[in-house]
Amino acid sequence: MLLINSKPLEKIALQQETHPMHSFALEYEKGMRELRAQFGNQITFHRPGFPRKTKGLDSKNRPVDNLALPTPPMIIKFSARVQGDAGMEVWEYSPGQARPLPNGLWEPTGKRSQFVYEILSLSLDKEADFAFWLYYKSPYLSRKKEGKGRLYLYDPAKEARKKGDKKRAELDLNTAIYGTLGAGNEDQLKLVAQSFGIPNVDKKDPDQIRLELENTILTNEQKKKSNAHARGVNEFLSEVKITDATRLRSLITVAIDNKWITWAEDGYYKVGDTDLCKVPLRDLERKQDYLCNFLLNPGSKKKLADLLETIITREYLDKVTDMKTFLWLARAIGIEPKFKKLEVLKEEVYAHFVKE
Repeated sequence: MLLINSKPLEKIALQQETHPMHSFALEYEKGMRELRAQFGNQITFHRPGFPRKTKGLDSKNRPVDNLALPTPPMIIKFSARVQGDAGMEVWEYSPGQARPLPNGLWEPTGKRSQFVYEILSLSLDKEADFAFWLYYKSPYLSRKKEGKGRLYLYDPAKEARKKGDKKRAELDLNTAIYGTLGAGNEDQLKLVAQSFGIPNVDKKDPDQIRLELENTILTNEQKKKSNAHARGVNEFLSEVKITDATRLRSLITVAIDNKWITWAEDGYYKVGDTDLCKVPLRDLERKQDYLCNFLLNPGSKKKLADLLETIITREYLDKVTDMKTFLWLARAIGIEPKFKKLEVLKEEVYAHFVKE
């Protein structure tokens, strides 16, 4: 049974529009329809992070890598203060029938709390009141993300999709790195690797580059949990197509490798003694990405053009094998590319940057 502000939520309240608990009864009815539509006859809650594993010894003193630790109980108290339409409401779950008090109020009967260890499964037929209270009114359910000390919903189909998505992403990653960027595509491999900040690619074996690139992408994928800007698998798969953003990121890595762009402890990227970009303290961990995003911003068009004037050399242009890089450079320095063949643009870019 459920109590709201020490008044029982009775079935009769749903049929009688004048009943003082009618609005609560409508809310309950709507909530239970939603739960049954989403979860069927059973809803399951999990505690994130449990069971926990550790290294240890079994009963025969043999080393065990995944020894299960005892799971400490989490206590759920059957009362919650909730902000309602008319103010603060107190919602209580009573395992038994509520008991009337002399002052016209009611109190729960039975236990007032419950221990949860790793999993709590509730029948939406037999334990509907508890399920409704726990899902909609209690402070114990974490809906947005798994939090310490909270419960989260276990959806087998969703969990299977997550695992499937992860497997597909890993397959796509391996196919792209060792297939699309495989033997014969070393120039494209270097361009993409530089766009992910892999240094000195011209001095490395292609497979060494691939392994470093794969490790960087997988590390970034893990960072996504705490850093929305991290560039993981999806970002890599889009970079394989080689965009102007890829070309810029590659050039920035080349410029940093050659010390044309340097990092100063005052928080600035510099070209010579000139400040190029101030990196905020919160973005220091991803400072190179921040610099690239700064230069990709349309508002930084002049900054980018000035930077190109400073760092583009004949030696750099001679190593460019991606012809569309010349198209990107032409646009960046204000050369109109319309109706011009790439070879013509290449000549104009050379003429602009290389002064004999």
